[in-house]
Amino acid sequence: MIKVLWAFGVVVGVLWLLRSWRRRTADPRPVSPPAEPRPADPSARLPQQRMVSCVHCGVHLPEDEAVLDGDRAYCSTAHLDAARPRRS
Repeated sequence: MIKVLWAFGVVVGVLWLLRSWRRRTADPRPVSPPAEPRPADPSARLPQQRMVSCVHCGVHLPEDEAVLDGDRAYCSTAHLDAARPRRS
């Protein structure tokens, strides 16, 4: 019986040593691609855009995305059509 316990202890000890050896040799952090450098100023990433509000619903949007009718801005062609007088 003592021999069985001794053999069991040796097997457990060897497994423990192998496990601790793997932990030391394995890289603890996964390798990730290098991050892109970020500009110091967040506003430097995007060009500044003038914001306008829709005459019909009041939503604000960049001027280059707005539907313009003279000096008035609309968020969609549907709101532009809704603002135009109907001809009967």
